[in-house]
Amino acid sequence: MKVFTPILFLIIAGIIFFQLTDPVLGQIDKWQEKKTALEEGLKSAQDLIERQNALIAERNEISDEQFERLDKLIPEQVDNVRLIIEMGRIGSRNGMPMRNVTVTTGTKDGEEPALVLPEGDVKNQLNEVDISFTVSGSYPLFKSFMKNLADNLRILDINSFSVKAGEGSLYDYNVGLTTYWLKR
Repeated sequence: MKVFTPILFLIIAGIIFFQLTDPVLGQIDKWQEKKTALEEGLKSAQDLIERQNALIAERNEISDEQFERLDKLIPEQVDNVRLIIEMGRIGSRNGMPMRNVTVTTGTKDGEEPALVLPEGDVKNQLNEVDISFTVSGSYPLFKSFMKNLADNLRILDINSFSVKAGEGSLYDYNVGLTTYWLKR
């Protein structure tokens, strides 16, 4: 009996360990894994909040005037009428009123957008506005007109240009250009 009692206690202790204690220890391991994952998520969230605060601070350093200039450089919406009026004013100031104006907005079917921003998000892309027009005048006036267009804050790419002889020392200048707008 002296030998049997300790063996019985060892068997009972083994049964208690494997039936009650081992599953609890397994649950503790799972909870520790969950705790680690949650702590990593919390750290990531704190890092994102710090990054957001840094970006907000950077944004607050930019003046409203600079934002207006940026919006004029690459507007968030296309406003063909305002763009044509602005270009017409530049032409009138240089004595070269625009005529035969045509405007094509966006990319053509099957074409890729002009530029996809680094995020690669389809919603954030630059779209094009193609404008073609004719002006008449002397070469010095045309040169001044083009300089004023270039000095405008809006990005303009000239993609076609032709010159035809007009009356006397005047020429007809056909210009095709592309400007961009940010589609969101």
